[in-house]
Amino acid sequence: MESQDNNGNNKQGSSSTLLYILIGAVVVLIIVGVIALVAAFSLRGGTTAAPEATSMPVPEVVLPTLELTPLPTQPNSSPTPNATAVLPTPEPQSPTAVVSAANGVNVRTGPGSVYPVVGVARFGTEGRVTGRSVDGLWWVVFVPNAPNAQGWVSAQFVDVTNVDGVPIIPAPPTPTPNSTATPTATATATAVPSLTFTADRTVINQGECTTLRWRVENIQAVWVYRLGETYQNFPVTGEGSRTECPTVTTTYEMRVLQRDGSVVLQQLTIQVNVTNPLASTNWRLASLNGDNVPVPGSILTAFFGADGRININGGCNTLNGTYSVNGSSIIIGSLSGTQILCEDELMQQELAYTIALQAAASYQIIGSQLIVRNAAGQEILRFDRIG
Repeated sequence: MESQDNNGNNKQGSSSTLLYILIGAVVVLIIVGVIALVAAFSLRGGTTAAPEATSMPVPEVVLPTLELTPLPTQPNSSPTPNATAVLPTPEPQSPTAVVSAANGVNVRTGPGSVYPVVGVARFGTEGRVTGRSVDGLWWVVFVPNAPNAQGWVSAQFVDVTNVDGVPIIPAPPTPTPNSTATPTATATATAVPSLTFTADRTVINQGECTTLRWRVENIQAVWVYRLGETYQNFPVTGEGSRTECPTVTTTYEMRVLQRDGSVVLQQLTIQVNVTNPLASTNWRLASLNGDNVPVPGSILTAFFGADGRININGGCNTLNGTYSVNGSSIIIGSLSGTQILCEDELMQQELAYTIALQAAASYQIIGSQLIVRNAAGQEILRFDRIG
């Protein structure tokens, strides 16, 4: 039989109810614990992802601006962008330069890329040439708004006409570059002058020629001339050549004005072996047949060419023929030329002159005089040297 309490209730039923209540409470605690664990895990995972999801202020990174510095313009490069250079139109037949480069040409204050650009001369622009550089690589054109009204253009970008007589103009002082940067101790290369003066042959026979050659760089001006001549009359470009046919041993000189204002002289002697002392000499008749002087106002001459030909001015007609020398002997061949009729006195003098020339058998040069004798040793002609 089941036991009952004093009130008549069943004790076993009460115990079962209490057990169910305890089990329910445990289940509730377990569920609450699981929920707490899940919530805690969610909070931990959210904290890890927070920086990506949260809009935090990010400092701005400022990159420095790069300034593009143009490369230096080379002497023969395309023109740099500049204002158009104003070149007045040259007069007809005056020395003229015409821009031939399709992109135009820079007009500078001096012959080189180190000089500033005053403007650009477009294709087809014409300008008056007033000079050239020492080396012949630059032309100077008239530009009113440029320093000294001189604009310099590279010769390879222009075509020129009528420029044979234009003067050589020394280069202006090289401009000092403007710089605000602190100077550093760097070595500055100084352009060293280069001078060369030669001849194809320094020993020739009379009547032959040789060629003088020169090349100079990094200088202001240069002249090549025979020693004793006025050098200013013989300016040349920085590189060139010239054929010379001296009749006697001759010294040539090259005079160079350097950039620092000093002068350098170089000499070259051409030795001439004289085989014909009369070659390339010119004479004026002083007396005929001993003591007869020319008719007043008349001039009779004889030029002995190095090619064996003689040219005569008889006072009325001009004649020419051949001649030959061997030691002190001379033979003059037949003469022919113009046939102008002059006064009788002049015609008779001319006839006597030509007869004496063809009777020549020997000659002698004494100082500045030439004495010609016939086969009998008699003096028939006496000349004074005039060239």
